[in-house]
Amino acid sequence: MVSLCLLSMCVANVTHARSLDDINESKYIVIAVYDNYLPFSARVEGVPTGIDVDIATHIAKTMNVELRLKWMTADESTEDDLRNNLWKGHFLDKTKADLMLRVPYDKDYTLKRDDVGLLV
Repeated sequence: MVSLCLLSMCVANVTHARSLDDINESKYIVIAVYDNYLPFSARVEGVPTGIDVDIATHIAKTMNVELRLKWMTADESTEDDLRNNLWKGHFLDKTKADLMLRVPYDKDYTLKRDDVGLLV
């Protein structure tokens, strides 16, 4: 019985992604894209631009929901990016995306950090 109670407490604290029904009901989808990552995604003079922005726009339009872009910068690793943008949310405000586009595969882009994790 005790183990069942402990298990239920653990399950209650697990963060779940929003379901398709939740997204449709809320009338918006949050899609995470990398900032300053042309030609995929960037804000050029304040205007969202790039292939991933076009894909995100198409997804939202097809679903008939509002698109809310979550701009992100590359973290120490792809695992950190996934954790901070999809699973747990950013440590400052806990915001999470429903979908993340363009996991970096460009070695030069992923290495654009100095030894303390700041962009160079």
